[in-house]
Amino acid sequence: MATIPVQVGLPAGHYNRAAEVLTLAFQEDPVACYVLPEATRRRRVLRRMFRAYLRYGQRHGVISTTPDVEGVAIWLAPGQTTPTLGRLLGSGACLIPLYSGWKALRRSLAFMEMTTAWHQRYVPEVHWYLLYLGVTPDRQGQGIGSALLQPILARAETEALPCYLETGTARNVGFYERHGFQVLAEGALAHGGPRLWSMLRRPAALQA
Repeated sequence: MATIPVQVGLPAGHYNRAAEVLTLAFQEDPVACYVLPEATRRRRVLRRMFRAYLRYGQRHGVISTTPDVEGVAIWLAPGQTTPTLGRLLGSGACLIPLYSGWKALRRSLAFMEMTTAWHQRYVPEVHWYLLYLGVTPDRQGQGIGSALLQPILARAETEALPCYLETGTARNVGFYERHGFQVLAEGALAHGGPRLWSMLRRPAALQA
């Protein structure tokens, strides 16, 4: 299989394209459907949300894409993995609840409560945090997601740092396991919500 080129950093002119790719990738994501059951609103809110988190990732982490922006990975850098109010305000992420509605906000808070507890419990040490990884649907299964992971996985190995993520999609668990992640915790959100998985990849230097 031909090597898929990956570029680190997102030029300003590609923000809308990157947000649209992530929106398409997460449109049918179980957590997104749980938080925002209505498809039209879900797409609108996801687009706004990903624009905000792309700005957040650019400022406090690393964004990797393919040159044609068919896939996007947003990583938060070591020491920057806990969002603060000031950082959220600066990226515009605090405005997302205004577009979501009360019921969606309540479900989103349930998701955040579970994932924040896991994050604090399982990775108190310095680490890389994979916030989002998405590939446009018609290019999935072609190795783009794997390619997008490689720059930071390689960097984390060099720095002897773990990498952490959560996912709400069962098939993603196997994908991440193939890249060295292991499941730390699994649980379902309240009121019939989807299952979530917490996963960690330790560098070779820290493995038992």
